Amino acid sequence: MEMLVERWQRTFGKRQRNGQFRLLHSLDAPIAEQTALYADELGDATRIAVASPYFDLDGNGISKLAAMTNCDNVVLHSHPSGSVGAGIAPPWPYVSKQQWEPVTLSHLSGDHRRLHAKTMEVQCKQGRLLVAGSANATNAGLFGNNIEASVLRVQQDTKLYWQTSVGTPPVRSAPDDEKEADAEAELGVLHAKLEGDTVVGRILKPHGSGKMQASLRGPLRSAALGEIEDDEQGQFSFSAAGFELDALKAGRLVLRLEKDRGSRKGFLSISVTSELTRRIGSIASKLIAMLGGTDTPEDVAAILA
Repeated sequence: MEMLVERWQRTFGKRQRNGQFRLLHSLDAPIAEQTALYADELGDATRIAVASPYFDLDGNGISKLAAMTNCDNVVLHSHPSGSVGAGIAPPWPYVSKQQWEPVTLSHLSGDHRRLHAKTMEVQCKQGRLLVAGSANATNAGLFGNNIEASVLRVQQDTKLYWQTSVGTPPVRSAPDDEKEADAEAELGVLHAKLEGDTVVGRILKPHGSGKMQASLRGPLRSAALGEIEDDEQGQFSFSAAGFELDALKAGRLVLRLEKDRGSRKGFLSISVTSELTRRIGSIASKLIAMLGGTDTPEDVAAILA
Protein backbone atom coordinates (compact mmCIF):
# COMPACT_ATOMS: atom_id res chain seq x y z
CA MET A 1 0.00 0.00 0.00
CA GLU A 2 2.83 2.42 0.88
CA MET A 3 4.43 1.79 -2.49
CA LEU A 4 1.11 2.52 -4.21
CA VAL A 5 0.71 5.79 -2.31
CA GLU A 6 4.25 6.87 -3.16
CA ARG A 7 3.71 6.06 -6.82
CA TRP A 8 0.45 8.04 -6.85
CA GLN A 9 2.17 11.04 -5.24
CA ARG A 10 5.04 10.92 -7.74
CA THR A 11 2.58 10.79 -10.65
CA PHE A 12 -0.07 13.28 -9.56
CA GLY A 13 1.02 14.96 -6.37
CA LYS A 14 3.09 17.76 -7.90
CA ARG A 15 0.71 18.65 -10.69
CA GLN A 16 -0.90 22.05 -10.39
CA ARG A 17 -4.64 22.36 -10.60
CA ASN A 18 -5.54 24.44 -13.63
CA GLY A 19 -9.22 24.89 -12.88
CA GLN A 20 -10.39 23.21 -16.08
CA PHE A 21 -12.89 20.97 -14.30
CA ARG A 22 -15.92 21.93 -12.25
CA LEU A 23 -18.55 19.87 -10.44
CA LEU A 24 -22.03 21.27 -11.05
CA HIS A 25 -25.10 20.26 -9.05
CA SER A 26 -28.67 21.50 -8.98
CA LEU A 27 -29.13 21.92 -5.22
CA ASP A 28 -28.20 25.62 -5.39
CA ALA A 29 -28.94 26.53 -9.02
CA PRO A 30 -30.11 24.75 -12.20
CA ILE A 31 -27.45 23.02 -14.30
CA ALA A 32 -28.37 25.11 -17.36
CA GLU A 33 -28.09 28.37 -15.45
CA GLN A 34 -24.59 27.54 -14.21
CA THR A 35 -23.53 26.44 -17.70
CA ALA A 36 -24.77 29.73 -19.16
CA LEU A 37 -22.68 31.71 -16.66
CA TYR A 38 -19.52 29.87 -17.69
CA ALA A 39 -20.40 30.45 -21.35
CA ASP A 40 -20.57 34.19 -20.65
CA GLU A 41 -17.01 34.06 -19.29
CA LEU A 42 -15.84 32.57 -22.62
CA GLY A 43 -17.39 35.32 -24.70
CA ASP A 44 -20.93 33.97 -25.26
CA ALA A 45 -22.13 30.76 -26.90
CA THR A 46 -22.04 30.36 -30.68
CA ARG A 47 -23.28 26.75 -30.98
CA ILE A 48 -24.69 24.16 -28.60
CA ALA A 49 -24.61 20.45 -29.47
CA VAL A 50 -26.72 18.20 -27.25
CA ALA A 51 -26.85 14.41 -26.85
CA SER A 52 -29.59 13.06 -24.59
CA PRO A 53 -31.91 10.04 -24.52
CA TYR A 54 -34.84 12.19 -23.36
CA PHE A 55 -36.30 15.57 -24.33
CA ASP A 56 -39.44 17.53 -23.54
CA LEU A 57 -42.16 16.84 -26.06
CA ASP A 58 -42.39 20.58 -26.77
CA GLY A 59 -38.63 21.17 -26.46
CA ASN A 60 -39.14 23.45 -23.45
CA GLY A 61 -35.83 22.68 -21.75
CA ILE A 62 -33.79 23.22 -24.91
CA SER A 63 -35.71 26.41 -25.76
CA LYS A 64 -34.99 27.87 -22.33
CA LEU A 65 -31.31 26.90 -22.60
CA ALA A 66 -31.09 28.63 -26.00
CA ALA A 67 -32.73 31.76 -24.60
CA MET A 68 -30.53 31.83 -21.50
CA THR A 69 -27.33 31.56 -23.56
CA ASN A 70 -28.69 33.81 -26.32
CA CYS A 71 -27.77 31.10 -28.83
CA ASP A 72 -30.23 29.90 -31.49
CA ASN A 73 -27.65 27.64 -33.13
CA VAL A 74 -28.58 24.44 -31.30
CA VAL A 75 -28.11 20.98 -32.84
CA LEU A 76 -29.44 17.74 -31.38
CA HIS A 77 -27.77 14.35 -31.70
CA SER A 78 -29.91 11.61 -33.24
CA HIS A 79 -28.31 8.34 -32.22
CA PRO A 80 -28.19 5.75 -35.05
CA SER A 81 -28.83 2.88 -32.62
CA GLY A 82 -31.66 4.64 -30.77
CA SER A 83 -31.96 5.67 -27.14
CA VAL A 84 -32.74 3.79 -23.97
CA GLY A 85 -36.47 3.73 -23.35
CA ALA A 86 -38.18 3.66 -19.98
CA GLY A 87 -41.52 5.28 -20.75
CA ILE A 88 -40.36 8.50 -19.09
CA ALA A 89 -40.07 11.08 -21.86
CA PRO A 90 -39.85 11.14 -25.67
CA PRO A 91 -36.47 10.76 -27.43
CA TRP A 92 -37.04 13.94 -29.47
CA PRO A 93 -38.87 17.29 -29.12
CA TYR A 94 -41.52 16.31 -31.65
CA VAL A 95 -43.91 19.25 -31.17
CA SER A 96 -41.38 22.00 -30.51
CA LYS A 97 -42.14 25.36 -32.14
CA GLN A 98 -38.44 25.60 -32.94
CA GLN A 99 -37.27 22.95 -35.40
CA TRP A 100 -33.86 22.10 -33.98
CA GLU A 101 -31.35 20.71 -36.47
CA PRO A 102 -30.85 16.92 -36.20
CA VAL A 103 -27.22 15.80 -36.48
CA THR A 104 -25.10 12.75 -35.74
CA LEU A 105 -22.06 13.42 -33.58
CA SER A 106 -19.08 11.73 -35.21
CA HIS A 107 -17.59 10.36 -32.00
CA LEU A 108 -20.89 8.63 -31.15
CA SER A 109 -21.92 7.48 -34.61
CA GLY A 110 -20.01 4.17 -34.52
CA ASP A 111 -21.39 3.05 -31.15
CA HIS A 112 -24.03 0.35 -31.65
CA ARG A 113 -25.35 0.59 -28.09
CA ARG A 114 -28.47 2.59 -27.32
CA LEU A 115 -27.81 6.13 -26.12
CA HIS A 116 -27.95 6.71 -22.37
CA ALA A 117 -25.36 9.50 -22.08
CA LYS A 118 -26.37 13.08 -21.29
CA THR A 119 -23.76 15.45 -22.60
CA MET A 120 -23.39 18.70 -24.49
CA GLU A 121 -20.75 20.92 -26.03
CA VAL A 122 -21.12 24.69 -25.82
CA GLN A 123 -18.96 26.44 -28.38
CA CYS A 124 -17.98 29.96 -27.36
CA LYS A 125 -16.03 32.80 -28.94
CA GLN A 126 -13.06 32.09 -26.67
CA GLY A 127 -13.20 28.31 -26.25
CA ARG A 128 -15.74 25.66 -25.39
CA LEU A 129 -17.51 23.94 -22.51
CA LEU A 130 -18.06 20.18 -22.24
CA VAL A 131 -20.82 19.07 -19.88
CA ALA A 132 -21.56 15.44 -18.95
CA GLY A 133 -23.63 14.05 -16.11
CA SER A 134 -27.10 12.99 -15.03
CA ALA A 135 -29.21 15.81 -16.50
CA ASN A 136 -31.37 14.97 -19.51
CA ALA A 137 -32.19 17.69 -22.04
CA THR A 138 -35.56 18.28 -20.39
CA ASN A 139 -36.92 21.16 -18.40
CA ALA A 140 -36.94 18.91 -15.31
CA GLY A 141 -33.29 17.98 -15.85
CA LEU A 142 -31.88 21.36 -16.87
CA PHE A 143 -34.12 23.74 -14.92
CA GLY A 144 -36.58 21.76 -12.78
CA ASN A 145 -36.72 20.07 -9.40
CA ASN A 146 -34.63 17.04 -10.34
CA ILE A 147 -31.48 16.55 -8.29
CA GLU A 148 -28.73 16.49 -10.93
CA ALA A 149 -24.93 16.48 -11.01
CA SER A 150 -22.60 17.09 -13.95
CA VAL A 151 -18.90 17.53 -14.64
CA LEU A 152 -18.01 20.68 -16.58
CA ARG A 153 -14.75 20.95 -18.50
CA VAL A 154 -13.63 24.44 -19.48
CA GLN A 155 -11.33 24.61 -22.51
CA GLN A 156 -10.20 28.14 -23.22
CA ASP A 157 -9.00 29.23 -26.68
CA THR A 158 -9.46 25.78 -28.21
CA LYS A 159 -10.24 25.38 -31.92
CA LEU A 160 -11.26 21.72 -31.66
CA TYR A 161 -14.99 21.07 -31.69
CA TRP A 162 -17.33 18.12 -32.08
CA GLN A 163 -17.74 17.09 -35.70
CA THR A 164 -21.22 16.34 -37.01
CA SER A 165 -22.99 14.90 -40.02
CA VAL A 166 -26.60 15.11 -41.15
CA GLY A 167 -28.92 13.21 -38.84
CA THR A 168 -32.50 11.94 -38.93
CA PRO A 169 -34.82 12.34 -35.92
CA PRO A 170 -36.08 9.07 -34.41
CA VAL A 171 -39.52 7.95 -35.53
CA ARG A 172 -42.21 8.94 -33.09
CA SER A 173 -43.99 5.97 -31.58
CA ALA A 174 -46.91 5.74 -29.14
CA PRO A 175 -48.53 8.77 -27.48
CA ASP A 176 -45.85 10.81 -25.79
CA ASP A 177 -48.08 13.14 -23.81
CA GLU A 178 -48.42 10.76 -20.86
CA LYS A 179 -44.69 10.06 -20.90
CA GLU A 180 -43.96 13.78 -20.84
CA ALA A 181 -46.31 14.26 -17.92
CA ASP A 182 -44.32 11.65 -15.99
CA ALA A 183 -41.08 13.44 -16.85
CA GLU A 184 -42.34 16.57 -15.13
CA ALA A 185 -43.15 14.67 -11.93
CA GLU A 186 -41.78 16.56 -8.96
CA LEU A 187 -38.82 14.81 -7.36
CA GLY A 188 -36.97 15.71 -4.20
CA VAL A 189 -34.69 14.52 -1.42
CA LEU A 190 -35.04 14.22 2.34
CA HIS A 191 -32.97 13.43 5.41
CA ALA A 192 -34.43 11.29 8.18
CA LYS A 193 -33.40 9.14 11.13
CA LEU A 194 -35.08 6.38 13.11
CA GLU A 195 -35.11 7.04 16.84
CA GLY A 196 -36.62 3.98 18.50
CA ASP A 197 -40.06 3.63 16.91
CA THR A 198 -40.22 7.21 15.58
CA VAL A 199 -38.96 8.65 12.30
CA VAL A 200 -37.94 12.32 12.42
CA GLY A 201 -36.65 14.17 9.40
CA ARG A 202 -36.68 17.14 7.08
CA ILE A 203 -37.38 17.56 3.37
CA LEU A 204 -34.32 19.20 1.83
CA LYS A 205 -35.84 20.05 -1.54
CA PRO A 206 -38.49 21.08 -2.43
CA HIS A 207 -40.49 22.34 0.57
CA GLY A 208 -44.17 23.11 0.99
CA SER A 209 -45.61 19.72 0.20
CA GLY A 210 -48.39 19.46 2.79
CA LYS A 211 -49.89 16.02 3.34
CA MET A 212 -48.03 13.05 1.84
CA GLN A 213 -48.12 9.25 1.93
CA ALA A 214 -45.11 7.70 3.70
CA SER A 215 -43.57 4.29 3.06
CA LEU A 216 -40.43 2.48 4.23
CA ARG A 217 -38.59 -0.04 2.10
CA GLY A 218 -35.83 -2.43 3.06
CA PRO A 219 -34.33 -5.75 1.91
CA LEU A 220 -36.53 -7.69 4.37
CA ARG A 221 -39.88 -5.96 3.98
CA SER A 222 -41.71 -2.83 2.87
CA ALA A 223 -44.66 -1.11 4.45
CA ALA A 224 -47.02 1.82 3.88
CA LEU A 225 -47.00 4.04 6.97
CA GLY A 226 -49.98 6.28 6.24
CA GLU A 227 -50.34 10.02 5.84
CA ILE A 228 -47.86 12.55 7.24
CA GLU A 229 -47.51 16.32 6.91
CA ASP A 230 -44.42 18.53 6.99
CA ASP A 231 -44.25 22.05 8.43
CA GLU A 232 -43.03 25.27 6.80
CA GLN A 233 -39.40 24.24 7.37
CA GLY A 234 -40.00 20.84 5.77
CA GLN A 235 -39.75 18.99 9.12
CA PHE A 236 -41.85 15.93 9.90
CA SER A 237 -42.17 12.98 12.28
CA PHE A 238 -44.26 9.81 12.48
CA SER A 239 -44.38 6.37 14.09
CA ALA A 240 -42.58 3.44 12.44
CA ALA A 241 -42.76 0.66 15.01
CA GLY A 242 -40.93 -2.59 14.31
CA PHE A 243 -38.40 -1.31 11.79
CA GLU A 244 -35.45 -0.82 14.14
CA LEU A 245 -34.62 -4.55 14.18
CA ASP A 246 -34.94 -4.66 10.37
CA ALA A 247 -32.49 -1.78 10.19
CA LEU A 248 -29.98 -3.63 12.35
CA LYS A 249 -30.25 -6.75 10.22
CA ALA A 250 -30.27 -5.06 6.81
CA GLY A 251 -28.22 -1.97 7.59
CA ARG A 252 -30.22 0.34 5.31
CA LEU A 253 -33.79 1.53 4.84
CA VAL A 254 -35.26 3.92 2.27
CA LEU A 255 -37.99 6.40 3.20
CA ARG A 256 -40.31 7.66 0.47
CA LEU A 257 -42.93 10.44 0.73
CA GLU A 258 -45.42 10.78 -2.13
CA LYS A 259 -48.07 13.27 -3.12
CA ASP A 260 -49.85 13.20 -6.49
CA ARG A 261 -47.00 12.86 -9.01
CA GLY A 262 -44.37 14.30 -6.67
CA SER A 263 -42.09 12.29 -4.40
CA ARG A 264 -39.21 12.77 -1.98
CA LYS A 265 -36.93 9.99 -0.84
CA GLY A 266 -33.74 9.34 1.07
CA PHE A 267 -31.90 6.82 3.22
CA LEU A 268 -32.93 6.46 6.84
CA SER A 269 -30.12 6.73 9.39
CA ILE A 270 -30.46 4.66 12.55
CA SER A 271 -29.82 6.46 15.86
CA VAL A 272 -28.88 3.29 17.76
CA THR A 273 -26.28 2.45 15.11
CA SER A 274 -24.76 5.93 15.30
CA GLU A 275 -24.65 5.81 19.09
CA LEU A 276 -22.98 2.38 19.12
CA THR A 277 -20.37 3.57 16.66
CA ARG A 278 -19.69 6.67 18.73
CA ARG A 279 -19.32 4.73 21.96
CA ILE A 280 -17.36 1.63 20.94
CA GLY A 281 -15.66 2.62 17.68
CA SER A 282 -14.44 0.00 15.23
CA ILE A 283 -16.06 -2.94 17.04
CA ALA A 284 -19.53 -1.46 16.41
CA SER A 285 -20.12 -3.24 13.09
CA LYS A 286 -19.46 -6.62 14.72
CA LEU A 287 -21.76 -5.90 17.65
CA ILE A 288 -24.50 -4.70 15.29
CA ALA A 289 -24.17 -7.92 13.30
CA MET A 290 -24.62 -9.91 16.52
CA LEU A 291 -27.68 -7.88 17.55
CA GLY A 292 -29.18 -8.35 14.11
CA GLY A 293 -28.52 -12.10 14.04
CA THR A 294 -26.07 -11.98 11.11
CA ASP A 295 -22.86 -12.43 13.10
CA THR A 296 -20.10 -14.87 12.18
CA PRO A 297 -17.70 -16.74 14.52
CA GLU A 298 -15.07 -14.11 13.67
CA ASP A 299 -17.43 -11.35 14.88
CA VAL A 300 -18.02 -13.13 18.20
CA ALA A 301 -14.30 -13.75 18.65
CA ALA A 302 -13.52 -10.10 18.03
CA ILE A 303 -16.16 -8.98 20.56
CA LEU A 304 -14.82 -11.36 23.25
CA ALA A 305 -11.29 -10.20 22.59
